[in-house]
Order: sequence, then structure tokens, then C-alpha cells
Amino acid sequence: MARVSVIVLAFQHEGYLAECLDSVLAQRTTHEFEILIGQDASTDDTPAICDRYAAMDPRIRVFHRANERKWHIEGHPTGRASCLDLLQRATGNFVTLLDGDDGWLASQHIQRQVDTMVADPSCMGTYHATR
Repeated sequence: MARVSVIVLAFQHEGYLAECLDSVLAQRTTHEFEILIGQDASTDDTPAICDRYAAMDPRIRVFHRANERKWHIEGHPTGRASCLDLLQRATGNFVTLLDGDDGWLASQHIQRQVDTMVADPSCMGTYHATR
């Protein structure tokens, strides 16, 4: 079982997704991790980028979501159904979330998160300052 499940939510992120996934794959950690990508009915090149990365690395699994399966809030489509689906599929003891247009600058991001959680069993989550 993977120790960490990295959930990446991707929608219309063709300009950013490769850099996002590269930042995850660049992680230097003693913990195993899987990458679950929720591709949420993008009409740009996002689906192809997801599939290309999944073909390159067996830790990556892509779940393509049909547009009609999106949840709407106040008439607007959201990625919440995709996120909940991926949380149910996650096999890790720990879960970390990342949007497809974001990335991690530090190659020790996962290591630091897990070490913090393991050091303090009462800790329910971690976060960091953002720009």
C-alpha cells in the first residue's frame, strides 16, 4: 500500500499540468507515493497530458470524469465530485492535494508533511505559507 496518496485535480490546465506533475515526480522522500489525477472533462490538451504521464510512470493513475457527472453549486460546475471520488480511491495512509495549475517548489514537500504528521499523532493536517 502506498504511504502517501497525491491527489491532483486537473481542469483546463494544459499550460501548467506538466510542470505540476514534474514537481510531484521530483519528490525525494523515504515514503512510497501514488499519484491520482482527476481529469475533469477538460476540452484542451489536459487529458492527453494526463495520459502521457500515466504511461510514463506506474505510480500515476488517471480518472477521466464526464462533464455530465460534475456537481454544480449555484449553477456553476465544480471539481468536488472528482475530488471526493479520488479520496475514496486513495490507498495511502496520508493524502495530499494539489491543483493541476500548482506545483511544489521543494523536493522534500511530501517528506516534510509526513514527518510532521508522524511526529505528532494529534496533528490532523499540515499547510504552509503561499504566495
